[in-house]
Amino acid sequence: MANKASLKPAEDFIEFVNASPTPFHAVYTASQRLEAAGYIKIKERDAWAHSLVPGGKYYLTRNSSTIIAFAIGNKWKPGNPIAMVGAHTDSCCLRLKPVSKRQSEGFIQIGVEAYGGGHWATWFDRDLSFAGRVMCKRADGGVEQKLVKVDRPICRIPNLAVHFGGSVPFEFNKENQLFPIAGLVEAELNRQGKTSEDAQKAEDQGSGSADFNPLKNATERHHPYVVEILAQEAGVKPDDILDFEIVLYDTQKSCLGGLNNELIFSARLDNLMMTYCAVQGLINSTSSNGKPLTDENTIRLIACFDHEEIGSTSAQGADSNILP
Repeated sequence: MANKASLKPAEDFIEFVNASPTPFHAVYTASQRLEAAGYIKIKERDAWAHSLVPGGKYYLTRNSSTIIAFAIGNKWKPGNPIAMVGAHTDSCCLRLKPVSKRQSEGFIQIGVEAYGGGHWATWFDRDLSFAGRVMCKRADGGVEQKLVKVDRPICRIPNLAVHFGGSVPFEFNKENQLFPIAGLVEAELNRQGKTSEDAQKAEDQGSGSADFNPLKNATERHHPYVVEILAQEAGVKPDDILDFEIVLYDTQKSCLGGLNNELIFSARLDNLMMTYCAVQGLINSTSSNGKPLTDENTIRLIACFDHEEIGSTSAQGADSNILP
């Protein structure tokens, strides 16, 4: 059995992964660790000429899903090298569609799309929930971002019982057969004190409206109870939610396993493992126990990008201008 001291790095990584079901959470968690280690947040729009100094430690984010952190050696001069480590914060997942409201055969379903090239068969029969960011109205009319992570199972993509076609290859269409079940239509109507006729009448009236709205309210595009759950998690009213970027994640937590606790059982190893190692490596190298910056003539830099799983060509991807 491994001793407690040798398990500490693995346990710390597991804590990082469990806190990071989305790129937004991963960047937030990394930011908290960097700030605790003395790194100062800077902004892209600010002038850096006089704010960055040799011996300083800094970080910046873009879209709240990409993070770059660096430490400047005391002896660094323009033209000197940069030691760099790259990683990415995103992982293959199922994302809620812009209009996720669905129902079929008496079940409430969630419309999702495949993000990246995941092994989607492994998402069946898992206890799935919501995580991501919610854009909310402020009292002053502005918009603010809030991170949400619902810690209880909300939906599931069920497999068929083995006697319903177990002898044929397991194949499915990602566009019309990968819809998680989140509840029963009748149960939701009972919760709202409505009948199926009331719901159909309201839907018909809404579709016949002559008013043009470029973007429907969140409760029209998504199941009202989904919006309520996200609002409760964000600490706002449902009507204050303008939009959101939400993914499904497996609520089973990462953990140690194996006969001697030598294994890590976890989702999102690609690529939160490298993100964690980059962040902790930079922190450790510039801590009191690491190599000090006093005699350093380089810049130590890490870059953890979003959207690697879909080509890296977005404004916050590795192919953007955030890192020339």
